[in-house]
Amino acid sequence: MTHVVTFSKKAFTWAVVAATILWSVGIFGVLSVAQATSVSSGDLIKASGAAVYYLGSDNKRYVFPNEKTYKTWFSDFSTVKTITDAELASYMIGGNVTYRPGVKMVKITTDPKVYAVGMNGELRWVESEAVASALYGANWNTMIEDVPDAFFVNYMVGSSISNATQFNVSGVTAASSTINVDKGLSAESVGGGLTITLAPSTPASGLVVGNAARVPFTRVNLTASSDADVTVNSLTVLRGGPSSDSNFAGVVLLNGDTSLQIGNSKTLNSNHQAIFGDDFVVKAGTTLPLVIAGNMNPVGTYNGGGEVITLGLVSIDTNGTVTGSLPV
Repeated sequence: MTHVVTFSKKAFTWAVVAATILWSVGIFGVLSVAQATSVSSGDLIKASGAAVYYLGSDNKRYVFPNEKTYKTWFSDFSTVKTITDAELASYMIGGNVTYRPGVKMVKITTDPKVYAVGMNGELRWVESEAVASALYGANWNTMIEDVPDAFFVNYMVGSSISNATQFNVSGVTAASSTINVDKGLSAESVGGGLTITLAPSTPASGLVVGNAARVPFTRVNLTASSDADVTVNSLTVLRGGPSSDSNFAGVVLLNGDTSLQIGNSKTLNSNHQAIFGDDFVVKAGTTLPLVIAGNMNPVGTYNGGGEVITLGLVSIDTNGTVTGSLPV
């Protein structure tokens, strides 16, 4: 069944098939006949139909459920590329795009709770109006969008927010610089290649002393291809295991060859992540041994006895193609 609804000057086609709603938008100034167009990861693409997709770095296309979701990522449709129907069909659908983290709060149509949106579609219940106001200002109620029940499966429910310090609005938005990054896909291809592997020298489990500095948790080898240098724009480290963020005064990155610190120390956010935005370069044909280390809080500032702590690399954004499985 196809139901066509027209809103002002734009045409939106809603094709309802087995609870899957495909959103599309008419685009002015784009030829209906596809030209020979080169596309790559991160591009917006369409074919002879009106539906617009995001091309992920996993070589799959991602669907925008509606225009409101689209507009949290892109301001207009000027960069959409038209390809042939056959080429579009060659890209399997990878899933739906979720609201960009931090830009809007959402509410499920049959659930009165209001949620903040974290990375990869994590919904975090905002427990009170006071918290919502602290996060989004006095007009917080204008920042809420309804998500149809059919699209609730695109999201996952995380921990609630009882205090505004538990959610960094601008931080999660900045960390989700692209849909590739938000979904944890490999970085977009622009420059040389970067291979990520867990280093054999990664420390085995052991004891950590309170107040210790630069305690190595994970060692990762970043190897650049011989054709070009690779710039690492940002990366995200996740604290895992049955443990607490309060164990850490900060998380740091170290050059394993020189023991020099790369960028500044970062604290863990409400998603238990440390986000590093200080870019660095891996020279062509070389390997940078990256050490993910922790600066521990003094004994007595937390109850960390018997906890099992991990620090792992969960996402990386570079100017090149990334090979390797994350998280590491």
